[in-house]
Amino acid sequence: MKSVIAKLSLLLVSTGTFATEYSIFPDWLVKDECTLTEPFPFPSDLTQLKPYPLDAYNKLVKSCEKLKPVKPSESKKLDYLDHRYALFSWLSFIALNRQLDENYKLTQNNLKVCTADSGANCPLPLWINWRETETIFTVDATPPVNWDISKNFAMMQPLSAVEQVAPKNEPKKHAILTDQKNNPVYYQKFVSPYVFNFITKNKLYSIDGQIEFANNPTYSWACKSQQASNMCINMNTIGFLACSDKSSLPTCNLPQNLTSFDPKPPGLAIEIKVAWKLLDESDDPSKYIRAKLPVKRYNQIQNGEAGSFKIEEKEVGVVGFHIMQKTGTSSNWIYATFSHQNNVWGNSPTFFNKQCPTCAINHPVGGTKPTQVVRLEQISPVVEQVNQHISKLFKQENAVLQYYKLIGTQYSTNNRSKPMTDINGQASDTIETKLINYSGGMPHPVYLTNEVIETFLQLGNQPQGKEEALYYKSSSCMNCHAAGGIATECDKSTGKPIFTPRTADFSFIYHDAKTQFKNQNCIKEEKSN
Repeated sequence: MKSVIAKLSLLLVSTGTFATEYSIFPDWLVKDECTLTEPFPFPSDLTQLKPYPLDAYNKLVKSCEKLKPVKPSESKKLDYLDHRYALFSWLSFIALNRQLDENYKLTQNNLKVCTADSGANCPLPLWINWRETETIFTVDATPPVNWDISKNFAMMQPLSAVEQVAPKNEPKKHAILTDQKNNPVYYQKFVSPYVFNFITKNKLYSIDGQIEFANNPTYSWACKSQQASNMCINMNTIGFLACSDKSSLPTCNLPQNLTSFDPKPPGLAIEIKVAWKLLDESDDPSKYIRAKLPVKRYNQIQNGEAGSFKIEEKEVGVVGFHIMQKTGTSSNWIYATFSHQNNVWGNSPTFFNKQCPTCAINHPVGGTKPTQVVRLEQISPVVEQVNQHISKLFKQENAVLQYYKLIGTQYSTNNRSKPMTDINGQASDTIETKLINYSGGMPHPVYLTNEVIETFLQLGNQPQGKEEALYYKSSSCMNCHAAGGIATECDKSTGKPIFTPRTADFSFIYHDAKTQFKNQNCIKEEKSN
């Protein structure tokens, strides 16, 4: 009987007066004993999990307690963890791309291949009905409109962000990715109901609210210090709880509400970043997560986002997808990134010209010509095996996710490791330590890059330090996001807010906030003659 219950997705447990619904996950997810011997499991029900996955494995299982910390030499442990986090990342991607019904209720239907003439007639995934950050950090810094899953999509602003993070000493307007049709890629950020509630409850949607929060005596000790290890803002951490077979007060996971904030479950802290490609007659739109959205078409793309534009309705398809989620096994968040299979692979890649072997790769030229994109880090064999397995499952059910691949998942290998410490836990200010463990947690892999989201951060060999020794440099989600901050004060000489690093719990979205009361905070002091 227990084995049957373990395979159910939900369980009703009587507490004496009423029945409570709890999430029950399959044995391979929560009862696995973390044995490192291959072959690793490739579940046949991977695309059908009903409750949202809460973690890559259950650290409450006694034999899993010794999985971390992991030494770089422990390759079997790393392979096992890579496999577990790959499964977890796919489970998250699947759940976020499930359809809503006509009443905006979440279904268990995976997003199918849509052959409609227009993306406007295709079912939309859950995540696009979450809140886009532009509707939270508003232009006038006023409180955002309340969350409403049935209205969030209608609030969406026209796609406008085309500038990526630029390499050092390179203007942002140069870091514009264009496909082989010379169309720019657009970017959006979304947050889960829990994160939206966290931001609005603490009034972090404006510069003024952030400064007020940072100066609150309860938090100021942490918000004014980069040494406080992200205790200024600290999002909820969630993982699997042990489920009891007893009927009284079971310690089971409540189902997570993915369409609105519910204070009863602990709440999932999730941020998403999406890269959209403009679809044209040469594309097969049915192979994309697609939609018809308003888009800012810049008249002179070389001027970046500051240039003039007109707004047009365009067919767009997802080509890149970041998921950032905080869990119990990786306190510095888990970072998963997915790409469309046609980005730089296949017969006619979207972002690579096979006929131009001399083209400079991953070079920012301000959108003036197609970008020649190459992945410098290859997908690991462990992740490729998971991708191949799940692609077969999706093909059987004609799901559109068959056309996407997981690039990788970055996670902490030592949750007790402090920022800027070496493998022995000793403080270190070397270049190598900064590249590997600026964030703390000893992220693995050290680098995780999406070729269409961090295109220009794939730098390769770079001279570093006074001696200009060569080091390999690319993008690291965890080490980058560790520097995220909220506005803690204003620079009176410039009138601009100061975002103190390491105060935003690995998030950069707070940098999008605007000032509401300029006469109270960010006032530029005029120098007297």
